[in-house]
Amino acid sequence: MLLPNKVVKYEESVFPAMVAILREINKAPCSIESLYVKTRFSSKSVSTFIDALDVLYVLSKIDIDENSGVITYVN
Repeated sequence: MLLPNKVVKYEESVFPAMVAILREINKAPCSIESLYVKTRFSSKSVSTFIDALDVLYVLSKIDIDENSGVITYVN
């Protein structure tokens, strides 16, 4: 997971992907695939997108329905 530091700029870190994910699912819950399509401009790679989902899940900001694959925003 890329975190901003002296070498890694904020724009290259996982944080812009996290912000984009939260903005999209705050509008409406969506599947992982459609969420990636909507936010792919903010992620440098699929692994950055997955890292952002992991961090948001650990922080209890999102919930993932394992059966349907739908991600929802947790207040």
